[in-house]
Amino acid sequence: MSKIKLILVMLLFFGIYQAYEWITNFKVKTNNKVAEYKDKAGIERKGNFIALLIFKSSQIRLIEQYPIKTASQCIEQRNYARKKLSVKYHCADVEALIKSGKIIKILKINKILK
Repeated sequence: MSKIKLILVMLLFFGIYQAYEWITNFKVKTNNKVAEYKDKAGIERKGNFIALLIFKSSQIRLIEQYPIKTASQCIEQRNYARKKLSVKYHCADVEALIKSGKIIKILKINKILK
């Protein structure tokens, strides 16, 4: 009888864990969907993003910036571009305004990624 109780307790804890995971994943997914819908609708939003910054080689002037999902993805793209072009590329964690999935204005550079 004690083995059955042990198994039932383990199933109860497993069920509680699964419910907790489901709730936290639901919150993250809905936040991602809200951001996606705001981008599709053209609504401006503010937040912290990883961005690939492109500078002119002869001048220190920002030409373009792109939001990227992860820091490792940004660094891979930066390294690939540095091999092919003579333009300066930097990855940075920035606070920016985004509209339709593109960075409109960089408000603050929090950290440049190495």
